[in-house]
Amino acid sequence: MAFYRRLGLDFERIQDDKLRVVFSLLDPARPDAKFAFTLWVTPAETYAVDEVAPALPAPQLGALLQELNAGNNFSAFVQKMRRAFKQLAGVA
Repeated sequence: MAFYRRLGLDFERIQDDKLRVVFSLLDPARPDAKFAFTLWVTPAETYAVDEVAPALPAPQLGALLQELNAGNNFSAFVQKMRRAFKQLAGVA
């Protein structure tokens, strides 16, 4: 986990069934700025996301979530969310 934190990535367990993913170090002008989302698995065994801050455009988030549910590649989803946040910050 220390390695992830040096990269500006942190995972926080929220309640028993949710995972909050927090990015920092994305914007060189504001390295302490936090970009985060909360993820969980629904009773239908699909991934769901909420509490996205700052908010991403709904169509973009929907497409990323649909891709995650189709391919079940959590690592790729986290990387794509990071890229989306960087674009939002005007860094990408």
